Amino acid sequence: MSLRSIINIVLITIMIIYMPAFATVIKIPEDYQTIQEGLNNHSEGDTILVQPGIYYENLSDSSTTFTLASRYIITGDTADISSTKIDGGGSGHIAKFAGYYYDPSYMIGFTIQNGQDLKGGGLYIQHSYFTISNNIFIDNNVISDGVDKACGGGIYSAGYETIIENNIFIDNTAEYNLFKDGVGGAVYICNGDAYIYNNTFYDNTSFGNTSGGGAVYCINTNVDLRGNIFSENTSNWGAAAYIFVSGTTNVINNLVFNNYGGGILLNYFRNSLIANNTIVSNFWAGGLTCIDAINPLFLNNIIRDNETYEILINSSIYPTVIYNNISGGWDGIGNIDNDPLFRDPDNDDYHLMATYCGDPYDSPCIDIGHPESIDTLMDCNWGLGDSRSDMGAYGGGDYETVDIEEQTYLPESYSLLTSYPNPFNASTTISFTLPEQTEASIAIYDITGRLVKSFGKRTYPAGASSINWHAEGLTSGIYFVNLNAEYITNTRRVLLLK
Repeated sequence: MSLRSIINIVLITIMIIYMPAFATVIKIPEDYQTIQEGLNNHSEGDTILVQPGIYYENLSDSSTTFTLASRYIITGDTADISSTKIDGGGSGHIAKFAGYYYDPSYMIGFTIQNGQDLKGGGLYIQHSYFTISNNIFIDNNVISDGVDKACGGGIYSAGYETIIENNIFIDNTAEYNLFKDGVGGAVYICNGDAYIYNNTFYDNTSFGNTSGGGAVYCINTNVDLRGNIFSENTSNWGAAAYIFVSGTTNVINNLVFNNYGGGILLNYFRNSLIANNTIVSNFWAGGLTCIDAINPLFLNNIIRDNETYEILINSSIYPTVIYNNISGGWDGIGNIDNDPLFRDPDNDDYHLMATYCGDPYDSPCIDIGHPESIDTLMDCNWGLGDSRSDMGAYGGGDYETVDIEEQTYLPESYSLLTSYPNPFNASTTISFTLPEQTEASIAIYDITGRLVKSFGKRTYPAGASSINWHAEGLTSGIYFVNLNAEYITNTRRVLLLK
């Protein structure tokens, strides 16, 4: 991955008409010796670029939006993640970001280690739109003070929107004290919207009599949990993920195995999709637990060989369980009870066998999912269904996300919303709202102000609209999305990572 220009650019001037923003690259340790000095001296939208090394710091910022990144955003080399460390020294949050950030801030490409506090041993985030991507969180800890629960060994977030993607969480813990539990050994999120995508959670732990979420604990949150791997995490309940009192919950394409305290526990949620997960060989508290749900839909999952039970659905209204492979069987259309023939489960390979890929057998889970679902990634490491989705974590991918806080009113102003995903690889969805039907145009500029994509002017209806941008042929880096409508110009920053 290349972002050749970012190192040499200190002041980024974007054409005023299209993007009224100035951004600077602050280099650590060239411009300032410490990361904290860089934070103290940044302006809105600046990038703080950190060279490899170990930084023994406890960071804080409450001013304005920023990107805090290692050289990984330039090189794409994961060695830059493991060699750029922020060490909390076992005392306090490694970073506390508690400003009212209404545009997204980013933290990309670090090893975050040895933080300790009551909430958020690694990162503590509040009142923010924050994206945390391509980091390693290791050996961070929260300990209850006996009055309040300990929450989020790696990350605590009470932000407006939290995006956690492509990170690795290892050996993070949430510990109880004087009968107050620890919850969310790796991640704790309350309030707002949470997008937890493509992370690996290994050997994270929450302690306490009623502890939950050895890896992930979410409460009062709309949750999209997708494409993650959970293994060897421990708690009393929901050792992989405990999602409690949520609005919309989507649990899609996750691999959950060998966790101690069950797999995933969903408690009091509504209108949610649980699809194409592989939940196998979890101990003590079952594979998938669903309590007090309204209209949950379970499809294309493989749920087998879990201790105590495979699925427990309790006090729920209109659950639908169809097209799943469940040990012991389950009533419902398309459900089966067959050995899924994983490729090499003894070595944690839960892809499905296929003779096309050189395996001795074809898994009975290939091409047998819901007839209206399809495999959007087709190769031996993903789906193999020719006409419909495979079951399990590597099939599917063609699901529309259940609406989060569906808008039922017209907006009062022209607004360019946060693109999702951001950062992104290959494509992102640009969303915006208009108070009335009007002509509008979307244009995208690179970091030098060069136009790289224009969607042209067209008439859009009042309310919410979106455009999908495919960034083929462009290099990794920062781009600016510009909405122009009725003499109003809005600009937002997006980050392409390849």
